[in-house]
Formats: sequence, structure tokens, C-alpha cells
Amino acid sequence: MEQAKILVVDDSPHNLELLSTIFEEQNYEVRCVTSGKIALKIARSQWAELILLDIQMPEMNGYEVCQQLKVEENTKDIPVIFLSALDGALDKVRAFQAGGIDYITKPFQLQEVLIRVHNQLAIKKSQDTIKLLNKQLEAKVTERTAKLEATNKKLQLEIKQRKHTQEKLLKLALHDSVTGLPNRNSFLGKLKHLLLQYRKQPTQKFAVILIESDRFSEIKCRLDHLGINQLLTIISNRLQKCLPNSAILSRFEANEFAIILKQNTDNKQEIIDLVKVIQKQFNEPFTITSANFAKNKKQQQLSIKCSIGIVTSDGNYSAAYDVLRNAEIAVHQARKNKNSNYYFFLQESSSLKKYQNKNIKSLLGLAPEIKQLKAHFEESLNRGKFVLKYQPIFSLKENNDFKIKGLEVFQDRQINYKKLIVLTNLFEDIDESKLSIHINNFVLDYASLEIKELQQQHETQQNFFLAMQFTEKELLQPQLASQISQILENTQLAAKHLHLDIAGDRATLDNQQIISLIQQLSELEIKLNLDCSNLPYETIKNASRLPFNNFKIDGSLTSQITNQNEAENSLSAIAKIINLAHENKITVTAKDIETQEQLVDLKSVGCNYGQGDLLAQPLDIESLEAFLVWRI
Repeated sequence: MEQAKILVVDDSPHNLELLSTIFEEQNYEVRCVTSGKIALKIARSQWAELILLDIQMPEMNGYEVCQQLKVEENTKDIPVIFLSALDGALDKVRAFQAGGIDYITKPFQLQEVLIRVHNQLAIKKSQDTIKLLNKQLEAKVTERTAKLEATNKKLQLEIKQRKHTQEKLLKLALHDSVTGLPNRNSFLGKLKHLLLQYRKQPTQKFAVILIESDRFSEIKCRLDHLGINQLLTIISNRLQKCLPNSAILSRFEANEFAIILKQNTDNKQEIIDLVKVIQKQFNEPFTITSANFAKNKKQQQLSIKCSIGIVTSDGNYSAAYDVLRNAEIAVHQARKNKNSNYYFFLQESSSLKKYQNKNIKSLLGLAPEIKQLKAHFEESLNRGKFVLKYQPIFSLKENNDFKIKGLEVFQDRQINYKKLIVLTNLFEDIDESKLSIHINNFVLDYASLEIKELQQQHETQQNFFLAMQFTEKELLQPQLASQISQILENTQLAAKHLHLDIAGDRATLDNQQIISLIQQLSELEIKLNLDCSNLPYETIKNASRLPFNNFKIDGSLTSQITNQNEAENSLSAIAKIINLAHENKITVTAKDIETQEQLVDLKSVGCNYGQGDLLAQPLDIESLEAFLVWRI
């Protein structure tokens, strides 16, 4: 153990000798001096760990020596014990004011001196230890703070980079990579916003102009990739030059450009004047430099014309894709119009409106007491109160990169806000049994149109399927297969992209009419899902012999996975159904997934697909489109 170092300062040689002897016997290292100046020198060398200091000394008294020690940085922490024959109260007060930590009067008792010195050295050692620990702690805090600052700086940089990447991805998702113009997704978003504004302020008129370049397929065969891009860029630049600042120009796929015109559009002649300016721009030759232009690598001039379809806001539209669909119809009519090559869409020609009118007439023919429904139904459609919600269905077989495979549309047969479709004030106080079949067909038609549009928006969505549940009553309606087939034909949704959920009980699957319908739908290549809710295992096993493509397990089983008492039995029952399905080449979808534990367990037993609030909540079509853009 290292010896403590004690400096004794006294002008009495006798005292020095006595103190030195007793301290050395206690294994202290001792130095004795008779002068305050010499004591200061030794203290400044940082040798002394404690100083015993006499007061009455020549040249510098003990008070002055102590005061000097306490003002200097490297000596201020050395403990000083005064040792003096002065025993007055004022002398002691002055000693403590000078910075002393203890006071021993002469003549002193050796044992008392030793104890006091020992205690002060112990205190000094503890203080030094605390200072060292504090210093080490400060160093660690400084080091940790530096690391945190570095980590935070790195994190901020990463956030900035991610934000920049997200902005780039969003721009790519909403803009055409060739021309830099807004693309179809962006155009539809702006058009939807404009429709909402129009509903609030009908005086703010607008028009949508759809332009399709003629002979584009022929020209495309003659140009290389760079040449096509060059042509599209020139078309874009020419169009922008002839449009007002408030207009929105977008480029769709291939040879289509679209314009939203927001000012002075209540004057039809002004629209015609603008269309003629656009046609003039197309009539001027396009000079293209292409290394793959036939066999000639020089500049070539192309002559291109265009067909233009125009839709105005007079049609009281509620959905953006209705406007766009009618603009496409107008373009088709414009191609037939050899004189002007442009065509204004007439609302009476809308195929969707014809369908709605036909459906309303069908509803009105059900019973005399519901003739009042017509005005209410039309108003609800026009105001956008008929809102469907879609819940994404994810693949659970692709590690953790869950991909959306399809969407289930929901309807509420009791106009209940707790369900997933809102038919606000649409069919209140009406006999639901008379309307459900017609409403169901309308929902299927409407949803098929929306899913078909989603499929066309991005290549990752081309194989999205639409899932919809049919009850036993709906399955027993006459000519259901032909009605569904007609809906698919009208909406151009492929049969393989329609998944019908068959819901019912054991009797439903024993009904020969329903079995016959299942066979018919399967022959049409429509995918069939069995809703296994509340069905006994034997019924599910028998159903596996029918042409079902998918089994659906709902929350009655999945919710019990997180129940300690039921978890094992529930997961075992689910695994049994999944094994049966896979043996018969049938996939399985789990519904109502609400916790991470449920998701992990379902994946562990081989469940193919999943849906539920944990993965994605039901969304209206606008929210769904934004969600899909974010995931691309």
C-alpha cells in the first residue's frame, strides 16, 4: 500500500522531531520544514497529501501560508490542519477562514493528532476517488455524447437521403419518365380534387381534353427508343406552348396526352379554338434524329395527326375515371369524324349512366312503395355517397416482403357504420330482401370497374383480383352465372381476376342448385373461395372435392391464437384445415389478422394469404390508390 505524504511546518525543532517520529512509526512519509516559503515550494511540487501547519512563524505566519495555498489551482485541494499554541476562539475562526479543515492546540496529545490526521487523509482519499470517478464519468459522458451526436448526424443524413429517395420515388410514381409530365395516376388525383371543388362550387367549370396521336404504331416501328422519346418530348413541348398557365398537361401510356382546362371552359367555342391550335401543332412536321430510322441515319420529318376527345363538367360526374372513360369514348368518335378529328362527349352516350338508369328502373319495378327511391338513388350516386371500401389481401409466402395480391370489397346489407361499406341514407326504411340482390350486382359491377382501372395503373397491379362474398340467398338468384359473366364482359375484368366467396352452412353446400352454380362459375374460370366460418371440419373436407380454389378462415379462429387457453387448439385446427387444403391443391386465406403473433403463427403453419387491420385497414378507392403508390 502506498504511504501517505505529510508535510509538517513548524518553527520548533522539538515539535518537528516529535511529529516526524510518530508519523514514521505509522508508515507515513514525512517532510519537515521551519519556513512558510519552503512549505509553499514543496506544496507546489504536489508532493504533500496533507499539511500540518503552525501559525506563529517568522517571515510568513500560518494564516498567510494557508491563504496562499488555497488561491493556487494545484495546491487548493491539499487539506491543512493548523497546529498552534493559540487557543482563542478568534484564532480558530481565523484559521478556518483561511482554509484550514481542522485545528489542534498545543500542547497536543499524540494519539489525538494521529486520529485527526488519519481521518482527514481518509476524507481526502474519498474525495480524490470521487473526483476520479466523476472525471471518468464525464469522459464517458463526453464519449457517449460524441457517439450519440455522430449517430444522430448519421441518422439525420439517412433521413434526409430517405426523404430525398421518397421524393424521387413519388415523382417517378406520379410523373412520366420521358417527358417529365404528370402521369395517369397524378392526372386522376388532380381530376378527383377538381371534381370535389366542382361539387362545392358548380360555377367553376372545367373540361378534360384527351389527345391520341394517329399512326403512332406505324411510326413506332420505324423509330428506335431514343427516337420515340424524342418525338414524345417534342409533342409535349408543343402542347405546353399553346396551353394557358392554369391548364394541367399529362402524358398517359404510349401516344395519349390529357389536359385539364380550368378557365373559360363554359364557352364551347373557346375550347374549340384551343383544340384547333393543338391540331395545328400536330400538323406541322416533326423533325427526328434517329440512328435506326429505316436505313437512313439523317434527320427525318414525320407527319402526325391526332384525334381529340372532349368532356365538359356539365355531366355532373362523381368519379374521375368516369370522366376519363367518356373522354376515351369521345376520342373513338373523333377518329370517325373525318372533318374535324375532335368530338365533344354527350352525356347521353355514357354506358355507365345507361347501366345506372337500367338498374334504377329494375329497382323501381320491385314494388310500388319504393318508387320514391329513384331521386334519392340518383342523388347519392352523383354526390359520391355510394362508397365502397377495399381491404388488401397479402401473400404470406414471400418472406417479410408482403405483396398485395388482391382486394376484397365489402358491403353492408343493414346500412351499419360498423361494417365496411357506407351506403349513407341510400336505402333506409326499404325492404332489404327485395333490394339486396340488385344492390349486390351493382356493387360487383362498380367494384369490377374500379379494380380494372387499378390493374391498368401500374404493371405490379395487372393481376390484382377482386374478392366479394355471396350469401346463400344471393347464390340462389336465377341466372346468376350469366349475370356475372355479363358484368365481366361489360367491365372487361378477366374472369380469373374475380374471386367469389361462398358463405353459408352445411345445408348450403348440400344444395344441388348451388353445387350446379359452383360448377358453372368454375367453368367460366371464376375463382371460388369457401368461407369456412363456423363450418365443421367434415363439411370442409367434403367441400374440398368441389372446384374451390381457396379456403377462407375468419376471426372466429384467428382471434383465438392470442388466447392462452385456446391458442394451441385454435392453431391446431387452422393447421388441419391448411393441410387439407394443400393436399387438394387449394390455397388458404386468413382474415381478421390483428396482431403480430397471429401473423407469425399463420405463416408457420403455411397459410398462403392474409388480410386484416394489422396489414392494412379497409380503404376507399382514393385512399387505396395513394396506399398503392406508396408501396410501389
